[in-house]
Amino acid sequence: MKLRPIMDLGDAFFVKPSSSAAISKCLVSVMTLQLGWFGAPAVAQSVGKPSIFTPRASAEGLGRRNEAADGEIIVIRKRRGDADVASETEFNESEVASEGAYDIQELLNRLQPFIDPTGTPPLLLINGRPAGFDRSILAYPPEALEKVALLKPEASVRYGANPAQRVVNLVLKPKFASYEAGGSVNFATAGGQLGQDLNVARFAINGDMRWSAKVKAGHQSELRKSSRNVPAAFGMFDSGGFVTGINGSEIDPTLSQAAGEIVSVAAVPDYLVTPPSLEAFLATANRRNPVDANAFETLQPSSQNLSVGLGVSYPIGSFSASLSLDANRSKNAGSSGLPMVLLTLPSTNPWSPFDTAVFLYRPFAGLRALQSRNDLETVSTSLTIDGRALGFQTNLALIYSRSSSRSLQETGIAAEKLQDLIDGNDLAFNPYAPITTGKYLKGSRTRSNSSNMNMRVNLQRSLLSLPTGSLGWNFSAAMGQAKSTSTTTDIFLDIPTTTRSDNAQWSGQMSLNLPISRRESKFGLLGDLLLDATFGYAGASGSAGQDTMGLSATWRPLSQIQISGSINRSSVRATVSQTSNPTVTTVNRIFDFKRQEIAEPIWTTGGNSELDPRRSRQENVNMALQLTPFSNQDFTLGVNYHRSKATDGVAGFPELTPVVEAAFPERINRDSEGRLVAVDARPISIKHSVSSDLDSTLAFRLGGRRQRNSGHALSSLIRDPLQFSFAVTHHYLLRDETLIRRGLPVIDRLNDNSGVSRQTVDLQFGFGERAFGSNLGITWGSPSTVRAEDAAFRVKPPLLFNLSAFINPDRLFEGWSDISFIRKLKISLNVTNLFNGYRRVIVEDTVARSVYTRDEINPLGRTVLITIQKQL
Repeated sequence: MKLRPIMDLGDAFFVKPSSSAAISKCLVSVMTLQLGWFGAPAVAQSVGKPSIFTPRASAEGLGRRNEAADGEIIVIRKRRGDADVASETEFNESEVASEGAYDIQELLNRLQPFIDPTGTPPLLLINGRPAGFDRSILAYPPEALEKVALLKPEASVRYGANPAQRVVNLVLKPKFASYEAGGSVNFATAGGQLGQDLNVARFAINGDMRWSAKVKAGHQSELRKSSRNVPAAFGMFDSGGFVTGINGSEIDPTLSQAAGEIVSVAAVPDYLVTPPSLEAFLATANRRNPVDANAFETLQPSSQNLSVGLGVSYPIGSFSASLSLDANRSKNAGSSGLPMVLLTLPSTNPWSPFDTAVFLYRPFAGLRALQSRNDLETVSTSLTIDGRALGFQTNLALIYSRSSSRSLQETGIAAEKLQDLIDGNDLAFNPYAPITTGKYLKGSRTRSNSSNMNMRVNLQRSLLSLPTGSLGWNFSAAMGQAKSTSTTTDIFLDIPTTTRSDNAQWSGQMSLNLPISRRESKFGLLGDLLLDATFGYAGASGSAGQDTMGLSATWRPLSQIQISGSINRSSVRATVSQTSNPTVTTVNRIFDFKRQEIAEPIWTTGGNSELDPRRSRQENVNMALQLTPFSNQDFTLGVNYHRSKATDGVAGFPELTPVVEAAFPERINRDSEGRLVAVDARPISIKHSVSSDLDSTLAFRLGGRRQRNSGHALSSLIRDPLQFSFAVTHHYLLRDETLIRRGLPVIDRLNDNSGVSRQTVDLQFGFGERAFGSNLGITWGSPSTVRAEDAAFRVKPPLLFNLSAFINPDRLFEGWSDISFIRKLKISLNVTNLFNGYRRVIVEDTVARSVYTRDEINPLGRTVLITIQKQL
């Protein structure tokens, strides 16, 4: 008897015997075929073990559902690279190519509206296996992909992820090899800023074995205030210094008589190494050497970065092992202005030729600006082992990372120390000369070191077979240790302050997947209904244990309708990154609602070892409705509701508003005139928080799909069908309230307190094919209000437009593929903030007025990135 394929399912065959004798012959043929597979281990290893299902069985894992007629026998084996859970939708090679992404990481960012509109990163699988801590795959070019599969929602629990997290399977080509070299240049269209990047890479895939190596170096120039229309800092700035009479009066009558006019100001003569005479100031009478203060202050620091990434994956028997190594080094340096100091020079000082006391305005050391520097070095390595052992699908992941940071923040001159030297009539101290030592500077120097080691294991298997499917079991366990040391030294006082932390954490989680109803079975009255129950426990050094319990359900009454929901309750502690990340200090430009001006405080971020060690009780509720009216799932309408509630939790530092400052007075530092000087923006402990939001997404794709290449070479000018994609996401914040501590008012971020947009809309439209393509992204946020004691501010987010386009010349023009330089060349253009929008703050008093200019809050403005990438 001959096996007759009914439809193409990759590796599935449908046969329909015409009689009982034929059925017997068919069974013998199928058994013979199966025995043949068992006798060919090389083939079985590459394509997977086949199985025989009873009539009207479903091929879960093939990404499509196909029903056989009564009496048919289906022989199915899982396709290479497919996951254990069926795909909800897939992006094939032509659809991936039409995005024109630089690497897989950028591709996933562009597909985010179709993966998860909330922006939550998905759990990654590689050829159906969990990627673990191995992130080297994200550096591969999209050309290495055969397809990208978004799995059905139930896959999250199956692979040990959060029930609300989506799972993406990256299916790689069986064979792929590429050398790559490229570079990019970026610049602000308003001028004043330029950046360059260079990279070289090697990628290779041969079945289950792959390896990669990539080196990238880049530099970004600084952007100075003088390049923008930004008001100068308050004060008098001079390159060499000057003297003036007390409160602007006459310096010395004798000097005025010699000059023939009243002299109220005189520049400090050059090269004064001995006490000067009165005649030395005659040549500089009523003269100064003013400078533009904006030329000595950066809006954006310069930066340098170097990264090296290595990754290899190799099959070991029935297992696959992946090893990756990443090293990164970055530096940035900026200027915080020309430091000027006002000193009183008495007539009794040996360096004074004047009969009365005068004011001396002087810089620290000529045109030397205050410095701001940050250096960061990180090294991480991970090992992931995946395979079947004793009937369990096993995934073991290990990671070790180490980071080191150094930062310097100079804030000004120690005027009181210099004045003491002058008042002491110290002849060795020349008050006019540049200061060559840093001991008269104010500021801080921070050194931080941290290390983190984690191990995670995941076990999966089917416990028993039910009429509605298999009862799945999943177990995950993790343990880790994080150490950190941070020392901050006051430059002027030379007093170091050191903090240390050493935390060990461990956890275990078990989940059960129970199919209640299945349409293909005789228990299919309810459609497809799957329940997942999750139980977990975690512990940490110095704290009590933490428990987790969750329940989720996925119901598909019809193939076009899917309803899912989950509730998860847990007790957790602050994460390792929240407590142990290196401390970093930078200068941050923000709007100060209290003084109604742009402020540039020293902004401190990183881990906070003083976070509340108590457990936080958290509850997360998720509900989702998804409609896919067409069988190919190219049109999707989704609505997602999420509610989160936490008690004694940890949160990031919110935007600095009057109500936040009132809650954290110890974290805000202002000078005697009320100007904002410094903000400690590390994570905070909170007493209670609750938030809820609603996301609605409409996404669809149009365009034909070319069939998989049978192996014959294709001309570079054979066109893929033009692909169109459109996605719009509406985010509606229903509630967002935080109680910092008892006795303080609740911070309601939606009602006159924080300037948070209640609604945001993201729109993305793209079209293209392998030869060219373009993508337009638009983001809109609703206005909001912030109320202070004596003013109300209207905050209007910008309407942002981002445009990208690419072209592959060898696929667009006849004969260009024969030119070695043009072949496999990609040119990309990205324009960010196309119409130069910026966040506006308007004071709502008698006359509505803007409180700052465009360049003050968004000095970079529109930027252009041009990238050239060549595959060799």
